Order: sequence, then C-alpha cells, then structure tokens
Amino acid sequence: MPELQKRHSPVRATLLLGLAWGVWHVPIYGPAGFVVPMALAFFYTVLWNRTHSVGLCILLHASFTPAQEHLILMARSKAYTTVLDAPDFAILGTYLVAVLILLAVTRGRLGQQQPQPPHPEARPVAAAAA
Repeated sequence: MPELQKRHSPVRATLLLGLAWGVWHVPIYGPAGFVVPMALAFFYTVLWNRTHSVGLCILLHASFTPAQEHLILMARSKAYTTVLDAPDFAILGTYLVAVLILLAVTRGRLGQQQPQPPHPEARPVAAAAA
C-alpha cells in the first residue's frame, strides 16, 4: 500500500490492491468472490494510513469473517432459502454503503495525511548559510 500510494491516489491504490486481494479469494468464494474483499480493502487502507500497523490490519482481517458469518441472527437453513442468497446481498449492500460513507467522510483521502506546506518563514539550510 505505501508503494501504491506513492504513485496513485488512496482510492486508486485501494482499488488496485483490492482487485488483487479479491482475485486471491476467488478460489475460496467463487467468481464473484472478489467483490467483498475489494470493498473491505477501503477499511484496511484507512486503518493502515492512520496507524501503519500490520498487526491491527491482521486483527481487522481476523474479525471480518467470524463477524460476517454471525450477522444473520437466525438458522442458516432458514436465512438462505432463495437462489439469490438475500443475506449475502444485504451484507454486500451494507459494505458498499459504508464504503461510500467512508469516502465522503475522508474526502477520498482514506486516512492518508496531507503533506504539510512549508512554513512561510522557513528557509532551506543552503539559503540560510549563504
């Protein structure tokens, strides 16, 4: 992520990394299995940009799957009765709305700090020596 963000905006870097991460999950979740990881990548980007902690990103990853598995408060056999798997679409919709809110709140910066402009009175060291 740090290298991607050197060359791309936080949103574009997240989309690139999320696409790769999503393709990685296709063997587990099937051809459409890249969509949820791509959405979740936005949350990892904010966490990384704010903390630079791989450990916290690992903990976030470890929390998503168990939390997602237990979001439906009824027997799995009763929740998944249609061909469309409505609970999965509800969860995906919730993730996508959350990503849109995250993009709006962070104005697309996704937690990345803006470079500080130089202080008007600061002079380069070489100029001060001259």
